[in-house]
Amino acid sequence: MLDTSRSLAERIRNGHQPDNGHLLRWYIEFTEEVANDLTKDHQKFLCFIRCACVLVNTAYDQHIPWQWRAQCLDYVHRPLFAARSIGHTQGHHLWLKHIESQLMQPLP
Repeated sequence: MLDTSRSLAERIRNGHQPDNGHLLRWYIEFTEEVANDLTKDHQKFLCFIRCACVLVNTAYDQHIPWQWRAQCLDYVHRPLFAARSIGHTQGHHLWLKHIESQLMQPLP
């Protein structure tokens, strides 16, 4: 499962298939499945944060096609919402604030 997650994340992060919006949905759905199989909220939180970071970092990468970057922004709310719903520690809140502050910056 870890190899699948890494493979999907790499394909998204590098914009290998910028016209394949299904890839983003598969990645997020796979992340949700993996998180649901985890037993500790902290592990689930990290799983969703990793997914959100891949999407945010891709969205702000000028070397990635614009339409792919925009799609990543369209989907980043799903893992962030999931992380917010289980993130109860101060550290979790700091992670979320950091990502949200990145999203407030205009795309380059």
